Amino acid sequence: MFDASSGMLVGNMTTRTPTGGMGAAGLGANGQPVTADGLFSQGAVAISGSWLFAVNGGSNTLSLFRISDSDPTTLMLVGTPVDTLGDFPVSVTYSAKCKTACVLNGGKRDGVSCFAVSATGLKPLDASPRPVGLGQSANPPTGPPSTASMIAFNPKGDILAVTIKGNLNDNRLGYIGLYRVSKTGMVSRTQSRAYSIFTSQPVGAGASMIGFLPFGFAWVDDMTLSISDPSVGAVTLCISSRDPMLASIPVYKTDMAGGYAPAVFTLPEAAPCWAAYSDASGCAYIADAATGTLVEIMPKSGGKLRSVFNVTSAFGITLGSTPANTYGLLDTAAAGDLLFSVSPRSGSVVVVDVSGGSMAPRQLLAAGLPVSSMGLAVAC
Repeated sequence: MFDASSGMLVGNMTTRTPTGGMGAAGLGANGQPVTADGLFSQGAVAISGSWLFAVNGGSNTLSLFRISDSDPTTLMLVGTPVDTLGDFPVSVTYSAKCKTACVLNGGKRDGVSCFAVSATGLKPLDASPRPVGLGQSANPPTGPPSTASMIAFNPKGDILAVTIKGNLNDNRLGYIGLYRVSKTGMVSRTQSRAYSIFTSQPVGAGASMIGFLPFGFAWVDDMTLSISDPSVGAVTLCISSRDPMLASIPVYKTDMAGGYAPAVFTLPEAAPCWAAYSDASGCAYIADAATGTLVEIMPKSGGKLRSVFNVTSAFGITLGSTPANTYGLLDTAAAGDLLFSVSPRSGSVVVVDVSGGSMAPRQLLAAGLPVSSMGLAVAC
């Protein structure tokens, strides 16, 4: 639990609750199950009010829990897990306004499926998913290229966004998919695609500034997203106020001499994959899966880099010596002045203070997490 007087998490913080489903791990390029980031995604769990949602990648189901009012570590399964209508669900989001949860399926039967949420459980709103065109031929999928990344409603609940990774070898472009959400909470069956690629040369050998692996993202406001992309770094995407199905990468002035550049930024990270936004600091945070670094950027100021923080060094976490056992930071979430990030190498959650104009270590939650842990959601 959170102690407001000390700003620390205290008490018995670690409980384990069966989801009623099975987990799963996708395959790497070698055809073997990957050890960390097995879903190739952000948002495997989501919290809103007293609801908690969790995807079950191995069962193709979604679980709904009610969080106890007296003890937030006590979860009660509501109804039974529901079929996601597709394969290998990897990310979930919920709109309190629409009372709707939507899941992104990342397997052979890919796509977006939505469900009505009530005190009795989850009820499908669709007969079939909205395809996202991954082109996976089997389950579990092979990645990270050509896999599904994340799904999330904007704060207002009238736009639903997904990130889909491309594959440079197959000339498959990654993209951000946008769906309209009606006033009655119905999600459109069709999508509009934005940020498919940013390049100075044709796709293929020799291409530069390729943005084909959009991964995690965070809504900065109802019309702006901060996106992580390990093939580029970070991208700011602005949705048109005239047509919410149109979006573009803004261009900002870079110097007094009249220089301009698009909001696509190379970061001092090896694998920038997970993204979060803090209303308290007004900054977005990109977590690095390789080195355990957090980068703080200001998306409303053209994505200007504010600070860089090596989390693993600050907390004394030793990474492995080879790529196979080097896991920096995975799923990341912000709440108030705090930033939370999963450190699979140490089996813990790191807590970083973002209130002082830069990042500072706050707490290391030794949760005993396995390396294969996926998903992180925070509610205060």
